[in-house]
Amino acid sequence: MTLYQTNWATIEAVVELFLETWPLIREGKNQRYPPLGQGSYHTLKDIIPFQDVLMNSSPDTPIRELCQAIRAKVDIDQIVEIRSQADFWIRHLERQSRQVQK
Repeated sequence: MTLYQTNWATIEAVVELFLETWPLIREGKNQRYPPLGQGSYHTLKDIIPFQDVLMNSSPDTPIRELCQAIRAKVDIDQIVEIRSQADFWIRHLERQSRQVQK
């Protein structure tokens, strides 16, 4: 998948989730789940080491290519974390894309 495709797959998944859950949320009947883990956040300074990779990417850039370029710029400990997160999202978005195409 490309950056463009993952962007649209994400938007479509969010819209679908909202349409499915909004009636339950409005009525106060939605299932609630506690947060998993501690969560995370990122600031603009976190992308500075990858700014050139991002600036040289286009909407047609394959996600795997982008991940490889980013991995080339980080140390081995960061690679493990980035890879596990990136691989999860790539698999998730590929599944979403296949469902949308059906």
